Formats: sequence, C-alpha cells, structure tokens
Amino acid sequence: MALNGINMPLATTGQEAVQRQVYLQLGLTEEEIDSHFTGPAFLPWGRMGNIKSWGGPLSASWHLRSIALQHSILDQMRSLGMTPVLPGFAGHVPDALLRIYPNVSYHVQSWLDLGFSCNNTCTILLDPRDPIFKDVGVKIMDASKAEFGTDHLYSSDPFNEMDPDSDAPEYISEVGQAIFSTMLESDPEAVWVMQGWMFYFAQDFWKLPQAEALLTSVPQGSLIILDLDATEHPQYERLDNFFGQPFIFNMLDNFGGNMALYGRVEDVVTGPVVARRHAPNMIGTGLTPEGIFTNYVMYDLMSEMGWSSSEFTSIENIEDWFTQFGHRRYGPDSGLAKDGLIRLCQTAYNCTIGNFHNHDILVVTLPSLNTTDYTWYSLHDILDSLELFVEASDSLRNISTFQYDLADLSRQFLVNLAPTFYQRAVDSYNHGMVDSLDINQEIFLDLLNDLENVLSTQKQFLLGTWLESANAISETPEEKSLYEFNACNQITLWGPDGQILDYAAKQWSGLVSQYYARRWALFFDWLALSLAQGEAFSQDVYYKQFLETIGRPFCSEQSNQTKFPVKPNGDIVDISREILQKWAGYVTP
Repeated sequence: MALNGINMPLATTGQEAVQRQVYLQLGLTEEEIDSHFTGPAFLPWGRMGNIKSWGGPLSASWHLRSIALQHSILDQMRSLGMTPVLPGFAGHVPDALLRIYPNVSYHVQSWLDLGFSCNNTCTILLDPRDPIFKDVGVKIMDASKAEFGTDHLYSSDPFNEMDPDSDAPEYISEVGQAIFSTMLESDPEAVWVMQGWMFYFAQDFWKLPQAEALLTSVPQGSLIILDLDATEHPQYERLDNFFGQPFIFNMLDNFGGNMALYGRVEDVVTGPVVARRHAPNMIGTGLTPEGIFTNYVMYDLMSEMGWSSSEFTSIENIEDWFTQFGHRRYGPDSGLAKDGLIRLCQTAYNCTIGNFHNHDILVVTLPSLNTTDYTWYSLHDILDSLELFVEASDSLRNISTFQYDLADLSRQFLVNLAPTFYQRAVDSYNHGMVDSLDINQEIFLDLLNDLENVLSTQKQFLLGTWLESANAISETPEEKSLYEFNACNQITLWGPDGQILDYAAKQWSGLVSQYYARRWALFFDWLALSLAQGEAFSQDVYYKQFLETIGRPFCSEQSNQTKFPVKPNGDIVDISREILQKWAGYVTP
C-alpha cells in the first residue's frame, strides 16, 4: 500500500472492543451488548447501523484479539508514514442504551426493504442534537484515543443507505454540527472523514439544499468527502464540488467481492485528471472496493493515477501501460500474454455501462426463467485473449501470477459461455421440448464441473482456504462453528433466509460443485417435473425447496463437517488447453 502512495488508510479494527468497555461502564450487561454487535463477517454493516446482532455474538477472546490486531495495524501504518482514519461516533447504539437513558431522543433506522426482522435491523440512532449523543460519543472516542492514540482523522457515517428523519436543511445542518462538535470535544484537531456513497445512492433525498446543509455545517477543511464511486458516478460534479470541502476521487471497482473481469479504463485515466482541472479542492485519489483479490491490473492503474501529472490522451498510451504491466507481472517473455492483456484492456476492462451493483453473474445467481447475465463485450473477446494466454503458457507456465491470470481468464470464459446453454434449456422448457431440456442442462452442469476444475488449481479460488482462515482465529468449538457460519453465510444467503442472496457470491472451488451446481440441478429438475406434470414452473416453490435442502443446510454446523480442500489441485496450463479444445467450438462465429 505504501509503495503505491496510499497514505490515508481506514483502520477500524477493535472498535467493538472499545465500545464494549464504555457500554459496560454505562451499565449495560454483557448479554445486552452481545445482542447488538454483528458477527465478524457483517461488522461493516453493523458499524454503519444497517444491521445488528446477525452472525453474533462476538466473544471475549475476539475483542482481545481485535485490540491486539489494531495495535499491530496502526504500528505498521504509522511506521510507514501513513495517517490512519480511526472510527468516530455516528450515534448507532445498542437498544439497551435506552434503558440507561430512557428520555433520550433517538430514531429507529431500517435498512432498505430487505426482509430482515427487527431482531436484525430497526437500529437505534441517537439524535445528534441530544446532549446524550455527545456524552456517549465523547466517552467512546476518548476510550479509543486512550487505547490507540489518534491521528486526528475520524470516520462517521450515520446515514449510509438510510435517510435522515427530515429533509429540512436546518435539521440536517444541526445534525452535522452536532456530530462534528462531538469529535471536537474529544479531539480539538479532529477532521471528519465521510463516505459520499449516500449522495449517489439516495440522490432523491440528497438534493443540493440537503447536501449543502450537511457539507457546510462543518468548517471548511474540517471535513473530507470520499467520492466513493467517482470513476462511474462522480458526485462532486452534481454537488457543486462538495461546496468547497476537500474530497478524494475514488474507484469503487467491486461490489460484494464479485468475481468478474471488470474495469473502466477510460474513466480511470481521464476522471481524476478532469476532477483536478475543475475542482481545486480534490486532494487525492483512492480505492474503495467492497472486495479484494480481483482485477489487479485496475488497482495498479488507479494507484498510478495518484502520481500522474498528465492524461493518457490516446488508447495507444493506455495499451503501452498495459504492456508495461504485463512485463512487470509476467517477466520479459510476456509477448503473447501482453497481447491478451491489451485485448482485455479494450473490452472487459473498458466497461462503458453500469457496474455490478444491480446486475447479475448468471452462474452464481438464483436460477429462474428469466435470469440474465451481465456482459458488455463479445464472448469472442474473452476467447481471443484466452487463446493468446494459452499459447503464451509454453514459456510462462511456471510463473505464479501468470497461472492465476490464466485460471481467472479460463474461469471468465466458462462463466460467459454458460448462459448459452441456460437459454437453450429455458427455451426448451417454454416449447415443451423434454429431450432438448435434458441435453442442455447436462451440458450446463458439465460446464460447471469444468469450472470447478479450473478453480481448484489456485489457492485463491478455494472455499476451503476461506473457511480455514475463519477457523484459524477460533479458540473454542463454539467460536469455530460461529466463524465458519459467518464466512459461509456472507457468500451465500447473506442473512437468515437469503435477504441479500448472492450479493457476495464467489466462484470458488467447493462452492461451485457443492452449492451452485446443486442449485442449478434442482432448478432443471423442477423444469423437467413441471413439463412431465403439465404444470407451470413455480419460482416460489423452487426457492422454498432450495432454502430447505441447500441454502440453509449448506452453512449449518453439520454441513461444514465437509472438509473442503485447502491446497490447489491440477495444472492450470493443461486444464486451460483442455477447456479450449472442449468448449471453443460452442462460440458462434
């Protein structure tokens, strides 16, 4: 991070342990605190007040480890000259705090309309204008400073995907002033760091008067806005350069850790330059992904924009950069692989339509009769790049970064080909063609089997390593079970009953074969049964059976006795060649 110029990282670990200490001092019980904090896999949403309790509780040993880990993180960051952003106070508190302060003013927040019960949402937000807000907030921030020190930057996001109680500018201004005055009470040098996602996500609420009221409620320079998705949806343009408050131009390249070749090359290389030109209060560039370990080339490119003093003025310059990236990643004998990268630069990495936030990757999306796939390029583009990579493998097969990228490209080719057979199967069902339905569902499931084989060659694509990392921090059987459940539920149901189903879906070995393939097989079985019985396919009945037989059991303690491999298996070069030989002929001219 430091070598790429990152100097203002978020450092949020350990805040639950600090808050727990304060809540205990205020008179809450351990049980009341346990019912508030989410489990480890859902902490970001708990911290923003979107949910509570789900996946919890956090154990005493978890809190102790998080304190120690935060110290280690901060020591490393500070030793490298970074200025960490520590948690501030946004006002989200346990329900039981109302027992201690029965007369406090508060609001009940509910996160969208996702189907969570009030056991997991209906979170309490103290009214920032109430004196109790400052009293509790200062106690928490003081406790954090005493434990970790401070670098005077504090994050606080009270309204992430949840609107304030009133859209009156006067109210919003008072709220902003109250939140910042709490920071100042604890640290007179405080600077508020705020996500700008809400300005895009809730544009109908955050019109110019509302945004101006919040952004000008804090002295100029004491608030830093993260224009969170600026490469696609820059908000500084809509909101009058954030009314002069400093802001950072960010790339949000990933939602939920989605696995797909994706980038916005032209937006990345032009956006920051345009912003610098038109907004003198832009103070830097940043990365704000929801998931990591994907599309390394795009993060490398965006990181470089922080150092760039001029615009990439032509596609030739961008291609030159991709050539240099290929040399750095694969070594001097990267000619054919470099050509494959350039092909991807022009296609998969140069998306000109919407990101994945409201779009689907078919193979990891709940099957239905109208499931769609999300692509903006031709299947030929991926096939051409894959052929170049396979040809390059003669000289690069022993380079680990090449092996990973070859597996990733092979994965993408199969994922992009799968909708062909899905659509044929659905068309067969719609026309009552039983034999054709059977043929195409067999081909589809065979493709998923080959996808499993591709993924099993790389440790980064193994479900087993994900679960093992969760197990590694457990100290008791109860913790092991809870952490495994957290790790599993986040990437599958994301909630008790699929409230945010597939949002963090992963194409991983073990998950494809034991979860997604079974879900697809059940879907095809229901289509065949519907034809045999002369009845219409019922999505509701299918979904209910999926939840009962696959969805919920997959992450149960009994299911997780399955030992998923933690070591890769197979030679990706040989497997990729087999993939080409077997599947390239299905790509229509």
